[in-house]
Amino acid sequence: MSTSNAQRQRLFRARRKADPEKYAAYQEARKPAHREWARKKRARLKKEQPKKWANLLAARRVLAKQKHKADPRHGLLQWARKRARDKNTICTLTLDDIIVPKRCPALGIILKVGDGKLHAASPTLDRRDPRKGYTPKNIAVISHRANAIKTDATIKEILAVAAWLQSTTPTRKVFNR
Repeated sequence: MSTSNAQRQRLFRARRKADPEKYAAYQEARKPAHREWARKKRARLKKEQPKKWANLLAARRVLAKQKHKADPRHGLLQWARKRARDKNTICTLTLDDIIVPKRCPALGIILKVGDGKLHAASPTLDRRDPRKGYTPKNIAVISHRANAIKTDATIKEILAVAAWLQSTTPTRKVFNR
C-alpha cells in the first residue's frame, strides 16, 4: 500500500510534534548534506539555465530592496551581525532592539531609506562605545552623516572642529530640520 505525499507530510509533522528534540538533532545532522545539495542545485541551474538564474537573482534583489525600504531594521541587524563576526565581538541584538527614529538624534535631519546606496540621511547603526559589541544598551540608530563624523574622531576633536567652524563659517540654511 503506497502513501500519498500529503499523508507522509502529516505523519512527519506528527512525529516532529511528539519529539521535537529528536527532530532538532536530525535537522542539525542533515545541515551539511543539505547545504551541499543546495550548492550543487544552484550551480546546475546557473550552468544549464543562465537566463533563468539571472532572472531569479534580479527578482531576489528587488524583493530585498522592497523589504529594506519597508523596514530597514532587517538590514541593520544583518550587517551588525556580519560586522560582529568579522571583528570577533558580540552581537546580542534582536529586531525589537533596533528602533529607527524619524529624525537623527545627533543631527536632527529626517532619516530616509535609500535604494541600496548610503546617503547622508540613511539610517545606520552606531555603537556608542566602539570597544563594546552590538548590545541593546550600546547601540543607537543615527544618520550615516553623523556616523561618518563620529567614526574616528574624539569628543575633543569634534568640539574643536565645531568651534572653528562656528567662528569662521557664515551661517547657512540647513534643510530637513
